[in-house]
Amino acid sequence: MFTPEKLTTTLLPPTTVFGPLDNRTYTLTHSDETGDLFLYIGCKVYNNVIDQDKRDEVVGKWDRQLGLYQLNIYVYITNGEFTFEESRIRYEIFQKELSLALRAMMYGDYSFFVHCPWLLDAPIVTHFQSSIPVFQQTNMMGRVRDYLV
Repeated sequence: MFTPEKLTTTLLPPTTVFGPLDNRTYTLTHSDETGDLFLYIGCKVYNNVIDQDKRDEVVGKWDRQLGLYQLNIYVYITNGEFTFEESRIRYEIFQKELSLALRAMMYGDYSFFVHCPWLLDAPIVTHFQSSIPVFQQTNMMGRVRDYLV
């Protein structure tokens, strides 16, 4: 369950609540100890906060497809550094927690959606990135408005 009080949102310049939309990128991490969520909104992935050993971040990026915007979500499963069993567990955890991550992203950037209401119906597409084919998937996850708290 998403708890807004557990979310800290940081806007990385030049990003503001008004824009830009092109290349707007979300980097969501968390604390295993406290359950706190940390959302960084910028124009590129905020690599400074990604734990290269765990790789448990969720990244979102606004892209234009055929003239329309969609929110692409990227979840890293493995590139060979995790065993099949570890990858399966990672995949299942991400599947279970992805709705919470999307709610956190939408809540954290709520003011932006107030200024860009046409994005509320933009599709969300998730990309599970894995060198193990069974976990390499692309799925539709609904629309932005489905995850607004």
